[in-house]
Amino acid sequence: MNYSQNPFQELYVADTVSKGHFVQLFSRVPMEALTEFHQLFQKGNVVLLGSQGCGKTMLLTLFRPEIRQAYADLNESFPVPKDYTRFLSAGINLTKSGIAHLVGITLGGGREHDLLELPYFFGDFFNYKLVLDLLENLETVATNPQIFGALVSLDNADTFVKKLRKQDCWAGALDSCSTLDDLKLLIKKRLACYRNWMGHNIRQQGAPELLRESKSTVGEPILRTVQCLKDVGVIEDVPVFIRVDQIEELAHAPAGPSADLRLAFRQMLNGALSRRDPSVSYRLGSRHYGWDTDGCLNVLGGGVLEEKRDFHRVNFDAAWQRKENVAGNFEQFARDAFARRIKYYLKEEVLPECDLLASVFSDSAQKRERVEPIFRGAPELTNSYERALAMLDKEEAQ
Repeated sequence: MNYSQNPFQELYVADTVSKGHFVQLFSRVPMEALTEFHQLFQKGNVVLLGSQGCGKTMLLTLFRPEIRQAYADLNESFPVPKDYTRFLSAGINLTKSGIAHLVGITLGGGREHDLLELPYFFGDFFNYKLVLDLLENLETVATNPQIFGALVSLDNADTFVKKLRKQDCWAGALDSCSTLDDLKLLIKKRLACYRNWMGHNIRQQGAPELLRESKSTVGEPILRTVQCLKDVGVIEDVPVFIRVDQIEELAHAPAGPSADLRLAFRQMLNGALSRRDPSVSYRLGSRHYGWDTDGCLNVLGGGVLEEKRDFHRVNFDAAWQRKENVAGNFEQFARDAFARRIKYYLKEEVLPECDLLASVFSDSAQKRERVEPIFRGAPELTNSYERALAMLDKEEAQ
């Protein structure tokens, strides 16, 4: 093949690819071959662990309603078992959201003070980001009943907002809201304040006034939001999944104050999982080193997350290493993922119906073929050549 670019040069493609191209790139093999991944679409907190580039984000992206809409638009079946397709979701990517940039600001009382107080701002940012994403996703679902059915009806949206603003978890921050548009605008204003603060565009001692006196407790606002939505009939009683991807972002720092603060953020986040409220189920994606090392399972203020009590673990890498999967399903996955990436980038080329993986990574030359040219045309080295071949034969026989 004649490449004008390396189809595998672009990193983290699941984070940047358009929803239509996601359908082209996503391999169905993991969902079809490994029943472990069906657990992602059942109730209960689940952490999806795997090495870089194994497909964690691709799987978590299936929860986004616009991706399901893309499958419908392209007349492709949604690659999730039919029994698990009735759900709603919201999510945050800890890298793309920029939430970890809170480690770069100070409240002005010294690093110990920051270590005590900034995690609560992290939890508040996290809460508002999730609620906004849920509201926007509800609008996508409500305007596409031919795809999602009657999961969402916005007829009682104003009633929902009036009920939601009365919840004490907001500390009065939503008092001025009357409509869904009011609510979204207020949340966006709050998130913009966080970004300006993290970008050092707000020059003052301590936190901005908008944020300082109305911080919310991590995990509680999304629970209240879901309950209010159900109470007034905006959403049906279906699972609500919360995606939190790239947990390892909170482990990306050398030892020191920054690392301590990121760990405190992680322990604040654990507080949302420790609630074990059936109203929502968290789906967390992480590389192995970012999950359960160096105090990462502690809950800020006390307690420790426990596997099979607070969360279930799905190990992407280990699933493929089972004896029945090593030579069969994983090879199928590798061939399918490889072919999809090639076709995605080289879409203008007419590719033959062949094994693309084998055509690019053909068998390497045999050892005899690599050794023979060294001795060709040198009769005085014939004995050395024969000895070399004998050694290779012995090595291969072993």
